[in-house]
Amino acid sequence: MNLGPTYVVSCPHCCKEYLRMTLLSGNTFGALVWTDGRMLASMLPESPVIIQCKSCGKFSWVKDMKEREYTENEDYDSFDQLELLDAQQYLTAIKLDVANDLEKELFLRIKYWQCCNDAYRGIQEMNIIGKKYEENEAIKSHTMSEENEIENEIEKLEELMFTAVFPVDSNEELLSNLERLIDILPNDFNNQLIKGEILRELGRFEESMEVLKSIENSKPEFIDCDSCNLEDCENCKGYDESEYEESLEFSKTLYNLAVNHDKNIKLIYGNEED
Repeated sequence: MNLGPTYVVSCPHCCKEYLRMTLLSGNTFGALVWTDGRMLASMLPESPVIIQCKSCGKFSWVKDMKEREYTENEDYDSFDQLELLDAQQYLTAIKLDVANDLEKELFLRIKYWQCCNDAYRGIQEMNIIGKKYEENEAIKSHTMSEENEIENEIEKLEELMFTAVFPVDSNEELLSNLERLIDILPNDFNNQLIKGEILRELGRFEESMEVLKSIENSKPEFIDCDSCNLEDCENCKGYDESEYEESLEFSKTLYNLAVNHDKNIKLIYGNEED
């Protein structure tokens, strides 16, 4: 992972300034990927797309914020960093109609769903344990019993992360959100993958299998996109064949879970590719 330039962005509502970090390059080596598409990659950290201002409390899309270069003579510690929203913030943004187009609405609703799922995959607990381990490593004063305690905690959480039970029926806001996603997700293979997973988590296994099977039966006609604008290509819609093949393999994993009437969130693999 190579860091890029640092910028200062300002809230369009109250002009409070934040630091925005950038990446020149990153990779997904050792990343964790769950069935709902949630990925944790230490070498490719997620960047905020939307924030809630700490000063005025209003939501802003990062790409719409005014931006300038950070200069070395400024006090780095005087700026707040841009932060990812939590589940409640995403839900609030949805209710306030912060999204002014379908793409933004999809983003907010998918992130809300994934953040709700975080409570059942042990991410927060794993972060706490990781911090404890790093602190112990830094001071080099941990005892054998402390090491064993940390290792036991990590082992339990890893088991939780591989199979997380998802009580969707207990969250009416989330249930409503998922039903809306089912209605508005586009028909391209990546979004149908998401739709199939949502139906599986809702226990609608037959519908899930039908959607996931359609991915295999509707392979796009890929062309040599070196000769066209990928984003405007009417055939591939900006996707390449390797991305389709990856989605197809993902869909087969979800399909097998649906066949077995399993609606739990699964940590399906750690990606070893750059």
